[in-house]
Amino acid sequence: IENRSRLAAESLALGDFGNAEGLYASCLKGPHKTDAHLMLGLAQAQFGRADHAAAKASLERLIAANPESRSSDGHLLYACCLEARGDTQGALNEFAILADSYPGEEGRARYAQLLQRSGRESEAQTVYAGMLARAKVAPRYYQRDNREWIDLARAQAATARQG
Repeated sequence: IENRSRLAAESLALGDFGNAEGLYASCLKGPHKTDAHLMLGLAQAQFGRADHAAAKASLERLIAANPESRSSDGHLLYACCLEARGDTQGALNEFAILADSYPGEEGRARYAQLLQRSGRESEAQTVYAGMLARAKVAPRYYQRDNREWIDLARAQAATARQG
């Protein structure tokens, strides 16, 4: 199980989602059938293959089997599944929670983007402004690790000022 789960994680990191899904599924047997880490990996692989319904179902099974499990990445993935499946209100609700709890800027950035797509531009700009304020006082490693999302916030704020 250990070797297969490492290979699955490596396949996931390389974007080989089909192989990762098969490996994770093969690990979810016997005493490991409700392992939260393996179940999350399976959902990530399914999402990577754009099988959003399967990813959402896997996450729901993870939650049911491991109610005490708390994963920021799992919560973000669940919100992304809802958005991909067209459940905009459900995704907004989940992203709103992540905006306050996700340990990085991706949750806030995705929330702001969905707000924009939903026609809620002023709320999105408030989220972007908060991201930029946080980035200003954050340590360099945080700025480096969240560069993609901070750059997005800067670009959106600049566009709003011009518009």
